[in-house]
Amino acid sequence: MKTLTFFEFERHTAEQKQYGALEDALFAYYDAGYGIDRYFLEDGPFPNEMAEKWLKQNGIAALPFILGDGAIWLEGRYPTVEELIAFFGAPLPKEERYSCCEDGFCTFKIKRGC
Repeated sequence: MKTLTFFEFERHTAEQKQYGALEDALFAYYDAGYGIDRYFLEDGPFPNEMAEKWLKQNGIAALPFILGDGAIWLEGRYPTVEELIAFFGAPLPKEERYSCCEDGFCTFKIKRGC
């Protein structure tokens, strides 16, 4: 199965509406069993040697850095929903409502505000 690994500066908030469609698509693919991992610099050093080397060479202003199946896929920008569909070679899974946990967040290797 194809995998995407995102190395990002920080988590997107509900106020950052420009990322809404991307976040919804990532959750839909993740919930359908596709491999998506996300790491945020705000949590500390990236747990990937390639990403740390890339960060030292390019700096935080060049984030995000995205690996597709372990190879550099995108640098300096997020993919469009159309690019995600092309990468996974599958239509966007049907979007479902996400139930929230007691703390008001949904889980997806990261916590997402509801």
